[in-house]
Amino acid sequence: MVVVSVWWAQVEDQDGDPARDLLRAAVADRAGCQPAAVEVGHLCPACASADHGRPVVLTPSGRWRVSLSRAAGLVAVAVAEGCEVGVEVGIDVEEVARTGFDGFPAVALHPQERDGTPAERGLVWTRKEAVLKAVGVGLRTAPRSIRVSAADEPAALIEGPKAHRGQRIWLEDIPVPSRYAATLAVVASAAPEVIVREAAPGAWAGAANDGRGRPGPDRSAPPQPR
Repeated sequence: MVVVSVWWAQVEDQDGDPARDLLRAAVADRAGCQPAAVEVGHLCPACASADHGRPVVLTPSGRWRVSLSRAAGLVAVAVAEGCEVGVEVGIDVEEVARTGFDGFPAVALHPQERDGTPAERGLVWTRKEAVLKAVGVGLRTAPRSIRVSAADEPAALIEGPKAHRGQRIWLEDIPVPSRYAATLAVVASAAPEVIVREAAPGAWAGAANDGRGRPGPDRSAPPQPR
């Protein structure tokens, strides 16, 4: 069985990159090593560049499938272990107030999806971006081409990217403060076990950078009207 640990934390302005700090701490906890032993980098599925793309983590015990996301005041990470071939994870968090612009339906909603409150918009958006992160394409694929379940229904992908044969894309909404929405997507052959943990403030701060002495870029901004 695939086990996915989701850690989230509320953050204040601070030096460095709190999402990377939290990711390194979460992986170290699961791998049984010190955060300093966790190497964090990037790998782009499209061009194989190490300068951008999804996060990649290495520890003395091997490679882990991971994802991270940032919103104003909140960070979240997902760490998958016990991985079979082809397992991937994607997590997304958003501040729901940032979905309140008039152009949101045109940017984000599938023709068969209905608009809703900012909180409902937030869940729809995070479900879609989590899927796109898990399959490795990000916002190169238009969110409106994906259909997910309604916000008042259990999270599910109805129409969109396909997993490899024998696998499917599993979605689970993550309980976070009501100011935010958060969703985890896992590509796996069977439903994963998901463990959610709120990280204690300050317990993991300062643990990580991107291995090159600088924080990584923020790639989780919500859509904006064009």
